[in-house]
Amino acid sequence: MQRIALVTGGSKGIGFAIAHELAQRGVSDIVLLARTETDLATAKGLLEKTNATIRTISADVSRWEEVKRARELFEQWYARLDILVNNAGTFAVIDQTQMNDVDRQRMHDISTVVAYGPCAISSEFFNLLLRSNDPKQFDTLSSAAARIFPGNTPYGPAKRAQAFASLATTINSAGRIKTYRLYSSNVDTDMRKGADVPMLRAEFVARVAANMILENSATDTYIEQQANGTQTLVEETIQYTRPDGSFNALAVELQYLAVLQQRLTPAAYGKFPKHPIS
Repeated sequence: MQRIALVTGGSKGIGFAIAHELAQRGVSDIVLLARTETDLATAKGLLEKTNATIRTISADVSRWEEVKRARELFEQWYARLDILVNNAGTFAVIDQTQMNDVDRQRMHDISTVVAYGPCAISSEFFNLLLRSNDPKQFDTLSSAAARIFPGNTPYGPAKRAQAFASLATTINSAGRIKTYRLYSSNVDTDMRKGADVPMLRAEFVARVAANMILENSATDTYIEQQANGTQTLVEETIQYTRPDGSFNALAVELQYLAVLQQRLTPAAYGKFPKHPIS
């Protein structure tokens, strides 16, 4: 059976690991989208060792004209999209008490890539998803979306915006597009290189992601790396609709945040203090 996936930020890190896991578990066609053509070429070469058909698109998700061009190129290959993985991201710890021009640019880049980018991708590929018999959207989120800690602006708020945009896909498709959100603590990728905190392996994150996408294991999952080498995993399948058939996205997110506040430990935050959202 042909299943077609698009993975943003798919050339390395978590995105590449998810693409590899999907290919290993039978997804037949995978399109990697990322900014750097050389990274895409390397990733394509590695993934072609699986049985999947691999294609690549070089595009910046923070620029709508590039997202539109990416969708037009995708449509030259496929008439539908079965799985959308919103994974593209960027990160920096910013001290708001000592802002400089570099920090201001980083804040802009994080906001546009992390918050605006998934909205642009989801909107541009929305109709292609609706052509699938079993459309799914997966969003790679972060523990930073559930906890506030020093230097978390604007990354954490941008990830919260991405979570709400994910829920909006379910609302706008009248429930046809199933959406999944994976909140993880620090993951051992280039983006977090040098951080002195316990790290999850990208391959482990990818296995959890694939379980959510392919096996409907949960709509929302949180994973964190403990200092002793073990992982904490919290899975929740949230009932989206109320008895009258309407949808309360805020209530859903507050429900999930309440679950996280009850079950999470501070271990994944290393030297950062824990500041729960009330």
